[in-house]
Amino acid sequence: MNQQHDDTTDPQYPDDRMPQEPPAYPVGGEAAPPYPGEQPLATGASAPAAPVYPVEQPPTAVAPPRPSALPLPAAPIAVPPPTAPPVPRVFDPARDLALHDGRHYIARNQRGADATAVTQLLTLVPHFVCSLVIVGALAVELFGHVLGYLVAAAWVASGALVFHRPTERLVALRMLRLRPPTAEEFAYLAPIWVEISKRSQVDHTDYELWIEESDEINAVAAAGHIVGVTRHSLTHLPPGQLAGVLAHELGHHTGGHSWARLMGGWYALPVRMTWAALRAATRVVFHISKRLFCLGGAFVILFMGVAGVAAVVTMPWIFVPMLLSPYLLAALDRSAELRADRKAAELGFAPTLIEVLRRNGLAERPDGELSAWTGPAGSRLGTMDHMLSSHPGSEVRVRRLLEYVPPPR
Repeated sequence: MNQQHDDTTDPQYPDDRMPQEPPAYPVGGEAAPPYPGEQPLATGASAPAAPVYPVEQPPTAVAPPRPSALPLPAAPIAVPPPTAPPVPRVFDPARDLALHDGRHYIARNQRGADATAVTQLLTLVPHFVCSLVIVGALAVELFGHVLGYLVAAAWVASGALVFHRPTERLVALRMLRLRPPTAEEFAYLAPIWVEISKRSQVDHTDYELWIEESDEINAVAAAGHIVGVTRHSLTHLPPGQLAGVLAHELGHHTGGHSWARLMGGWYALPVRMTWAALRAATRVVFHISKRLFCLGGAFVILFMGVAGVAAVVTMPWIFVPMLLSPYLLAALDRSAELRADRKAAELGFAPTLIEVLRRNGLAERPDGELSAWTGPAGSRLGTMDHMLSSHPGSEVRVRRLLEYVPPPR
């Protein structure tokens, strides 16, 4: 059966009680009950006063120093800022260079000697012959015939030290004023060098990266395994342009320019030192004879001129190339720069090399020196200066590199 539900009243639940009146709190005249553990106050006694805290004394003009404290300096010590700027962002080959493929073929012939390197060595053959005569005569005079010949033979064999790693490091530290890269610098340079090595099919571990403390855009290839770059190039050139500069230096190594020039300079060192000593002695004799009698200077000049003409006429195959060697070597150095540019362009770095040359190479340096990347324009050089210049003008290099840049589509 259906029961009728009355909506007028709510059902009474078992636990539901009617609200009660709130409890009455103590009237203001009554004392609050004491907390546990608190002693009740006697009748009529007042509450104890709050404790008095010590008053802080005003600071005196000069605080007395602590007995164990060290005397303070009169002025704060200024901390010098770091000398080296931060290394640029991390090199990403996929972003900073146009990659060919990921395969790495290593060529069997890692380095050689192109026509420029061979011609450099042939140009310095007369220097080598004269140096051998000087070293042999001096060694025989000092040590006798047998030991003197052994000393001369050892000097001839010393040219192989160009490829001796400890000797190369000594050359880099003492002669070229280079330093090894820091861990941060190497972490930035290593991927760039690996990418260049992949393109040129050389083993990147065959070469050592060095840093030159210089504020110029420059790099150097020396001996058989040294590749140096300036700190300014490392911190200011974009990764693509830095890769182009390093590829140019690798072109010097694969073409044999660096080891040929260093070996030729080593074998020509005795004759150059002898020539410098003769010039100094001639200058001293000229000044002494000029003071002794009025025609003394003219007599010395006449004597040296006759001796020079006699030497040239007697042995022209020795002295004529030596007289012309500064101009020949300068021309060969310019040819080596263009060949290294071509090697880098064949690896795909012609556009980046053009950017470096146009950005840094078209203005003349204040000191007038020439380097691979900061040289004056050819029109600013005189005829003799241009003939003795070791690097071609930037416009010449840019024109040659433009031949390897594909035309825009």
